Amino acid sequence: MVQKDRLPIRSQILLYLTGKRIARELGLVESDLASIEEISAAIGAEYFTVAARLKELKDQYLVFAVERGGYTVQLAKLQEILDSVERSMAAKQ
Repeated sequence: MVQKDRLPIRSQILLYLTGKRIARELGLVESDLASIEEISAAIGAEYFTVAARLKELKDQYLVFAVERGGYTVQLAKLQEILDSVERSMAAKQ
């Protein structure tokens, strides 16, 4: 098990949004959208740091901005997202 603080902010954001998306698919939550504020609070990172990483992730088409500041991931990108997180974990070791 990897400690959260050993993961880059970018990977923490991807995992958080992926978790929300899967929870919605399972009917556990109504929405898979998360605001910068929600993500920031959930992972314990500064607002502007999260905003900057979200921009990078959007530019790579891993994260999508939808309706009024909400962010989500597409399930079709799940393998690419998990591969990205795995690479970041390997780089930290």
